[in-house]
Amino acid sequence: MTYLSAPRAGTGGSGSSRPERCLRSTLQGVPETTAAPRAADEPESRAAEFKAAASQPAEPEPAEPALAAASEAAAPTTSGDVLLTSTTGRVRLLTLNRPRQANAFSSGLYLAAAEALRAAAVDDAIGAVVLTGAGKYFSAGTDLVEMAAQASTVAAENAEATETAEEAAAGTTGGGPFNAFLDALTTFPKPLLAAVNGAGVGLGLTMLAHCDIVLISEEARLLAPFTTMGVAPEAGSSYLLPRRMGRQRAAKALLAAEWISAAEAVETGLALRACPAETLLAETLALASTIADKPLASVLATTRLIRDAERSGVERARQAENTAFRELMRRPDLGTAILDRLGPATRDERRS
Repeated sequence: MTYLSAPRAGTGGSGSSRPERCLRSTLQGVPETTAAPRAADEPESRAAEFKAAASQPAEPEPAEPALAAASEAAAPTTSGDVLLTSTTGRVRLLTLNRPRQANAFSSGLYLAAAEALRAAAVDDAIGAVVLTGAGKYFSAGTDLVEMAAQASTVAAENAEATETAEEAAAGTTGGGPFNAFLDALTTFPKPLLAAVNGAGVGLGLTMLAHCDIVLISEEARLLAPFTTMGVAPEAGSSYLLPRRMGRQRAAKALLAAEWISAAEAVETGLALRACPAETLLAETLALASTIADKPLASVLATTRLIRDAERSGVERARQAENTAFRELMRRPDLGTAILDRLGPATRDERRS
């Protein structure tokens, strides 16, 4: 669900494309970076806050460090509206920087992240990359408003045009922001670490299965709300999550769409360890530095060998997920249903 990154259905790529954007707003009670109460205990205000953040208009935002530790360990060398890039030693830090939108992936963020990964891949001075989020959230997945617009476009087309739009939307006919990012993610040749500083929803969860090492804040939680949104899984998660978590727990995560705590993420193997929020980024950067300081040729070979066993399975899963997603996109009411999850005020504003 994360792949839809442009309001028009003219985007495409070779991988899976999905509805994560929806996931973000679909979820109620998404926890913040600092305090994450259980879903049953979260007040309506928390749900409203998350919905509002996930649906904010995509306007340029001031750059801000993900954590205090980030600014101490890695002074920004390059910054953009939606992605911050900094380097410490041989470690490149990429910070998703849309905090007002819960770091939801817009078309611009997809493309910026893809380009940053490609640049790090060919830079011999970089031995490892760390992904994190700015502010209270890791990532709310794909932008919900863009996804709703794309779903409505697909449903409005005639049969022949719909097929073309669906293929483009699902990333089967070309590049497309979502698939540009996912292709860069799945082919990245160097160690990739994640510092999950807050809630990860949709792509904010599924991208972790592509990371070599994941450290997570003790207060963070994860959610795969695909069935809640009425869409299919994405990013090869139908293949990777059973391998990371075990089939039973992955099935529960994908089918029941229930929150996964930081402790559960560690217990199931989705994350290496949980860290205090205030030390998460520093610990992740330190581990990345240890890895990056090893001989690059050896690190590249080892990383390739670890991932090669899963590569063909991931590609097959992405293609199958695209097919399922296209079928579900034929629902004429899907776009409206997605917008309804934003609440009446935001829905009406988006439609005007």
